[in-house]
Amino acid sequence: MGIIKMLSPDNVVFSVGGIYYLTIPGNVKVVTPQGSGLRDGSGWGNSMGLSELVKELESTAYSTTIYWLGAGTYALTDVINLARNGITLYGGFNNTEISLDERDSYLNKTNFSGSNVTNIFDITNIKSLTIDGVNFINGHAKNCGALYVCNITFILKNCDLYDNVATGYGGAIYEENNSKVTLINCNIYDNTAGSGGGVYVNTGSTITTENTDIYDNGPD
Repeated sequence: MGIIKMLSPDNVVFSVGGIYYLTIPGNVKVVTPQGSGLRDGSGWGNSMGLSELVKELESTAYSTTIYWLGAGTYALTDVINLARNGITLYGGFNNTEISLDERDSYLNKTNFSGSNVTNIFDITNIKSLTIDGVNFINGHAKNCGALYVCNITFILKNCDLYDNVATGYGGAIYEENNSKVTLINCNIYDNTAGSGGGVYVNTGSTITTENTDIYDNGPD
């Protein structure tokens, strides 16, 4: 007789040949850097790849709001323009988990890289966004090396931002137009800009930090 761990009402139990399986929650899509199988995000064997993720994040035609991102580097050649409200991106998976509390974002590094040719996310005029357990590296742009944040409430948790460059303002984050950014358990370091090597907060916006270190960025 097997033992089944009860995870959540969203996890579906099914049986094949007397062996019981648990799936990921039905309101989640999973992603890996290269994608696999059907590439529809229905499970780790059918994970979306970077191209499918970008397509969904940049369109209002999709309803999924929770994405689990498998470990590895998601290398960009152009910025991602987020278009939908209320999305949560969770990193730190080793591509076997079926519940959020199984992930380890410290061990399973999930990186978005600007490949030293582009900034990473343009987050403009959407109400809210949460990113948890994702690192942002090698972004490059005139203003905002990694994240451009405009008119949004944005929570960044368990994330590292490093080795990003802006020739103007905001090596890692450039924030403006009444944005409200909260950084929880984050590290922002080794970023460079003409001003605001780590974070540049323009007039009218706010930033709140909790257990977050911003250091060795420059010049400021």
